[in-house]
Amino acid sequence: MHHLLTYLQDSIQIVVSVAIFSSFVLEITAISAASTRPDQTRASCQSPPLDARIQQAADSGVYTCQVTNPGGRLYREVEVVVEVPPRLTFLPHTAEVAQGERFVVKCEAVGVTVPSISWLVNAVEVIGAQVVDEGEVICEAYNELGEHLSKANLDIRGEMGN
Repeated sequence: MHHLLTYLQDSIQIVVSVAIFSSFVLEITAISAASTRPDQTRASCQSPPLDARIQQAADSGVYTCQVTNPGGRLYREVEVVVEVPPRLTFLPHTAEVAQGERFVVKCEAVGVTVPSISWLVNAVEVIGAQVVDEGEVICEAYNELGEHLSKANLDIRGEMGN
């Protein structure tokens, strides 16, 4: 669960949290007002409405929240950013190249925050492929929410033109 905003005013704390693939959570807590009990505090958010589950990056946006208790009403706009685990969109593919041939391994990913990509075996680019370059190539995309792996094989055959 990620706390995206905490706002404190008039003894009311608004904490907006989002967990990926889970429901939007709006926590309202009365902090120190003796006349304000937590069970008398109500909250609603709209624009867009929050009665639907927030699950994807497209659900990110500015939400208007209203908190009501015996002390009055408080309106606040909160920006919700839905974080998304990485997903590979362009996978490395198994290839057979001639010895001495140039071969580029590509891998692309999306996610929020933007994922990093690392190559766990062999190089991103093989120039003048040699038998020693043969083997498994692993592309890993990762961010704070997880990782996504894809594997491919690079097979080196005889001399170029053979």
